[in-house]
Amino acid sequence: MLRLFTAMMHQTFSQEPFLVSGLHGDQILGARSNQQDSFSILAGEDALVLVLADGMGGYTGGELASRAAVEGCSRAFEQKSGLPGERMKAAVTAANEQVWSARKKRGEDDEMGTTLVAAWIGADGLRWVSVGDSLLLQRGFTGGTETELFLEPRLSHLSDPFLMGEMRVAVDRIFRAVDEGETVCIYGDYDVDGVTSVALLRAILMAYDLDPQYFIPVRSREGYGLSEAGIKRCLCECADPPSLLITVDCGTSSVKEVDMLNGLGIDVIILDHHEAGPLGRPDAVAVVNAKIEENSPYTYLCSAGVVFKLAHALLKERKLKTFDLKLYLDLVAVATVADIVPLVAENRILVRHGLGRLAHSRHTGLKTLTEIAGIRPSDSVNHAGFLNAAHVGFRIGPRINAAGRMDSPMDALELLLTMDARRAVQLAQMLDSHNRKRQEEEEAIRTDALLADCEDIAETTEALATFFRYTISNVKEYVTFS
Repeated sequence: MLRLFTAMMHQTFSQEPFLVSGLHGDQILGARSNQQDSFSILAGEDALVLVLADGMGGYTGGELASRAAVEGCSRAFEQKSGLPGERMKAAVTAANEQVWSARKKRGEDDEMGTTLVAAWIGADGLRWVSVGDSLLLQRGFTGGTETELFLEPRLSHLSDPFLMGEMRVAVDRIFRAVDEGETVCIYGDYDVDGVTSVALLRAILMAYDLDPQYFIPVRSREGYGLSEAGIKRCLCECADPPSLLITVDCGTSSVKEVDMLNGLGIDVIILDHHEAGPLGRPDAVAVVNAKIEENSPYTYLCSAGVVFKLAHALLKERKLKTFDLKLYLDLVAVATVADIVPLVAENRILVRHGLGRLAHSRHTGLKTLTEIAGIRPSDSVNHAGFLNAAHVGFRIGPRINAAGRMDSPMDALELLLTMDARRAVQLAQMLDSHNRKRQEEEEAIRTDALLADCEDIAETTEALATFFRYTISNVKEYVTFS
């Protein structure tokens, strides 16, 4: 515990922290006469005090140990710093009462007690805060709603989806397709964000009785995003010509391609998070993308986050008893982490609740991929059984991405869509194989690059040697001639 918080303080505070390190509860209780020597305090003009009191043996021992630690810290702090130790005692005691009260309410009578309090000594005097508060202050949180949102990200804190630009137009056009039974096609991208966005959008459209077709381009053939080649193959593979095409994770910079679709009588809705191109906004029915809005607060969202907001807007407009959007938060969390967008504001809410569902996902394919990747709920670092961002970033994300990089993006999408357990195992194993091949190819590329560098060095060395031999020879001739 002490080592952990020491590391945290060194990483978090620009000033050198000084630590008040205590013994375990039973040792502290048995060493009251020498309590002052149980702590090491280094005071400076501008420094952080960290008080750590570990209590053992349940609440009785824990509380007594903490009180004994506070007494010793208070006296030692007063002597070393010349500041009143009573304020330390009062602050730590108050913090203790809150800790013990909260733990007793949770029925944690057998837990070991720990008290952590920090004091910042600055030019303006002595200021007391808890360690948690001091860390929050360093991150710019001073209390109120913003701090509450950071510490307790709740789904109820999600904003009105219609605050996003052009969301109303997109929702109205989709409901027109629903009411008139139009043919809809979803055009995605081959990375994690694109694939999960297609899966989520397809699910919400199907909940409104649409049967959307879907397409993901092959990187080596059609390239990235909404391309002319991709559109041609997409339309050829559609069983029925679509009257509405919805792009996810692409399309914002595809002005010519959207004009091409408009010329074919196909309306376009773009759900994206990329920057606009030099030609400006495409002539689509709606472009739901915070990056093209002025002063939008939602620029941190990935495409799956944008699709989630669209789904929220659809459900807000026409409620469905048979569709629970919360069940798809694991897809949004995977996309948000894998796409490396900022983990701030609503992204923290979506990821926090999505990771909570990931370990027990209702999506057969995603759950199977988690198992194939060697992830178990017991790997979690907390008692709630949550998986963490590292599991997504280093195990799940690379396997989904590998399918697109190895020109098999539909394998990844089918995995997220299938409800058949046997097929899910086959697809998860295929993605795992794609990932190994990707690693082998990248290693081969690195090896070739290193060998090429070595050859370049050898050639350079030989060229230099030839140059020096020629120069020396000429010097000798010059000297001889002279």
